[in-house]
Amino acid sequence: MKSDIREEYEVRPIKSAAELQKLAHLFMQVFEIQNYPKADLQYLQKLYQEKYFFAFAAIVNDHIIGGLTGYLLPSYVSPKPVAYIYDLAVLPPYQKKGVGKKIINYTKKYCKKMNVKELFVHTHEEKKLINFYRSTYPDEEESVRIFSYQCS
Repeated sequence: MKSDIREEYEVRPIKSAAELQKLAHLFMQVFEIQNYPKADLQYLQKLYQEKYFFAFAAIVNDHIIGGLTGYLLPSYVSPKPVAYIYDLAVLPPYQKKGVGKKIINYTKKYCKKMNVKELFVHTHEEKKLINFYRSTYPDEEESVRIFSYQCS
């Protein structure tokens, strides 16, 4: 697939569990995750139908070139939910061409429509990632550490 960004691309919601599976595969490819089990289509169908889950993709000629998944989370401080970006990735030939920013902007519009109080994301301490998120004009930036616990 050519990476000439002059090709028409659109950002839109994922339309099916099969598309969500393709997006999950794109994440594994871009994040260079080896030997990760393929997401089960039946499980993805259930997730796709959940009101708290959202997924958007950048599409060129019916091919996913990037995308984002996230979750709406209820808040105890406000009746408005917050939204969390879980994963965002763009295929390498399309990086640094505005695709990721367009996906973020689409997500911000979605969050306004859903009456979300705040949209947030965490990222690794890599200069290129931090510079990308700074280029999307966040309202606030914090440095935090994330601690994970394996539960199963």
